[in-house]
Formats: sequence, structure tokens, C-alpha cells
Amino acid sequence: MLSAVLWDMGGPIDREVEYERLIDEDMRRALGEAGVVCSDADFDAAERWAVASFAPNAYRAMVWKLSEFRTDVALRVYEEVAANSERRHVARGGMELRGGIDELIRAVHRSGIPQGLVTNNDPERVLGDLARHGLDHCFVFPPRRDPPLRKPNPEVFLNAAAALDVAPEDCLVVGDRIDRDMVPARQLGMTTALFRTGRHAGQRPRTWEEVPDHEVSDVAELAALLARLGLADA
Repeated sequence: MLSAVLWDMGGPIDREVEYERLIDEDMRRALGEAGVVCSDADFDAAERWAVASFAPNAYRAMVWKLSEFRTDVALRVYEEVAANSERRHVARGGMELRGGIDELIRAVHRSGIPQGLVTNNDPERVLGDLARHGLDHCFVFPPRRDPPLRKPNPEVFLNAAAALDVAPEDCLVVGDRIDRDMVPARQLGMTTALFRTGRHAGQRPRTWEEVPDHEVSDVAELAALLARLGLADA
């Protein structure tokens, strides 16, 4: 029986709309400075290619394709883009909280359902963002690891479940990517809910084994799903 919710941060909670715009802007600028000319059509094609190929890091894959697979150029461009991570976070004002998701998280918390996070985002940044929105008390965080584990490593999900003191099969995982969220969670016997949003909204399962248990496209659908599963009040 489901008794806990594990959330991915980017996508379901953080809309990342401005973040994606800023990182695209940084990629285009860095590519231009490296002498790479790419049209809007080239950029869109690189994005589709990265998502369709299940690239672990879509930004690296996009830079790789747009640089025409030249390692020296791709490395230089990506390093410059990565170096601007903190600047982008500040520029967008921190987490872009999805409308209504804070009320849903609080509703789950009021129901006595423990909640954890399965995210590759920086822990300090995550805690700061949640605290600014008064949501940090709604989550239980596992002990920090050095070096940190990253999805799709199943240990990320196991550690989050252990911190909540629940079995993996008692967890619902809410995430926006099939490869990094749904696949490792399903391997552990967790129930999965794919929130179709953002850059990876068009991602499709490679086989029937990767099909999520549930799909939602907005907060209202997710709230209804959690209510049906007994994880929040209707």
C-alpha cells in the first residue's frame, strides 16, 4: 500500500521555464563565441535529438550535436555554460514554483504522508528554495553523500525511501523524465507518475517496461491522482 511520495524537483515542483530560456541563451552565446553558427531550426533539432536519444544530460548532447561532434569545441562551450549555473539561478530569482504545487505538497503533509526528494539539484540550493516558499518542513532529506549520488542511480531512490522509513514498493515517484525518474523507480518496485512538462515532455518509453504507471500534465490531474491513491485529501 502506498504510504509516501518522492518528488523530482525540476519539472513537477520547479517549472524551470526561465531557467531553460537562460541556459538556451547561454548555449547560443557560447556556441557563437566558438564560431558555431546555428539557426533556430538547428537548435530545435538538437533539442529533439537529445530528448529522443535519451541523453543523460540534454544540454551536453545539444552542445555536442550543434558543435558538429567536435570534442574540443563542445568541451569549451559546455564548460562555459556550466560555469554560469549560479548566475542563472540568481537571475531567475530561484525556484520557479509551479502554480498550486505548494498547496498540494502541504495537503500531502497534512495527511501525514511523508515526502522526500529525488533530485540531482544542489542540496543547499534546494533547501534554500524550499525554505523561501515555506515548504522545507514538508520533506525529509537523506544524509548527504560525498561525492553525491545522481539519478538514474537507483541508490538515490533507495536512500530517499530509507530516510522516510518506508519500503520502496510503498513509494509513489513523481518525475518528469522516463529515463532518470520512471525507469530506476520501476526497477525498485516503486509506483510511478510521469508529469509531462518542459524540455522532456515528448519523451517516450523505449519499451513497455518503461511505461509509467500514471501520467499527468498539470497540478489538478496530479492532485486527483494523489487523492485516488490515498496520498492526499480529495
